[in-house]
Amino acid sequence: MNTAATTASAAWTTRRIRLPLPLRIVFLLGPLLPMALLPGEFAAPNGSPWALLAVAAVMAVCMWPFLLAYHRLEVDGSSLTLVYWPLSRHRVEFDDVESVEWRPSISISQSGGLASSSDGAASSPS
Repeated sequence: MNTAATTASAAWTTRRIRLPLPLRIVFLLGPLLPMALLPGEFAAPNGSPWALLAVAAVMAVCMWPFLLAYHRLEVDGSSLTLVYWPLSRHRVEFDDVESVEWRPSISISQSGGLASSSDGAASSPS
């Protein structure tokens, strides 16, 4: 058996990279915020808690899945798959890749998200 062929076809996957803990705490506690207002709605003679309960339910459905969100890379013999769970999964065939630049780490300014010139105005990266 050819070990080089076996190694080339074996899948390689990065670990699951999750959202930072403070952001996950916001996603956990955000839907509970309307619950703090519920006692006032129950105590008021004309209060109706159903609107607050609906807001809390919608927030929970939209925010709590992101507590489990992660991204990772999967590489097999012919393609690279970018996984952004639960939102998307994108597969790129190696034949479609023109070039790759390796960096040990990348910051926002290196990715083109934030670039500034000497006068403080934003500029595009060169």
